[in-house]
Amino acid sequence: MRIEISDAAQLHAPPTRRDFLRLVGAGGALLFLPGLLSACGSDAGAVTGTGAPGSGEPLVIDFSRGDVAVLQFALVLEQLEADFYSRIVAAFASSGFSIADQAVLSDIANHEVVHRELLSATLGADGSFAVSPTYGGLDFTKRADVLARAKAIEDLGVATYDGVAQYLQGADSLALLARIVSVEGRHAAVIRDLLDPLTGAFAPGATDDLFSPPTAATALQGQIVDRIGFLALPAGFVDGPNANG
Repeated sequence: MRIEISDAAQLHAPPTRRDFLRLVGAGGALLFLPGLLSACGSDAGAVTGTGAPGSGEPLVIDFSRGDVAVLQFALVLEQLEADFYSRIVAAFASSGFSIADQAVLSDIANHEVVHRELLSATLGADGSFAVSPTYGGLDFTKRADVLARAKAIEDLGVATYDGVAQYLQGADSLALLARIVSVEGRHAAVIRDLLDPLTGAFAPGATDDLFSPPTAATALQGQIVDRIGFLALPAGFVDGPNANG
């Protein structure tokens, strides 16, 4: 099965969302037609900024809302990722990325836009919001610097999803995040392979990190202008095998 997507609005339609989740889990094909990234650049997505990390307005995620809070935290991460990779694509003309690199990174950018739009649509008007990413002095034309940052962002994404999954109560929410994190894990592997091709770097360890919300937020805050905070955090956290959550 293949779904052709040319308009961000398609990602909000219930049949498309169900098909998207099924395809992600089953290895189906999503074909993104020209213009998707530009169409999604500001539609229900990240508002890019140049301010210092944590210098903006408070962004408080209230865990008394249950699964909504977990999905909102995921939305912060996906807005960062969608904005980050969209900037990479926009800088291709003057960058050091090869044609092969560009194909891979364009695919990742499309994936992250889908994740952002899907989470935003799932949360709806009462739960969705926009954040402002910031990257300091990162030069998006420098291959090594960009891939190093991409590696850190993808690793953070996997650790965040693996960590917050324990707070989910709804089967639908768990299925959604499980499918997203499976894609993020593939991103982490392919970024490592771009950095160190034909080595074992794509799978450096037997187990992934599991980050608690505060640990994940500390890492996220370095690239978000909004000041991330929490209310009613769960009292406990089951740490992972790496014991660094």
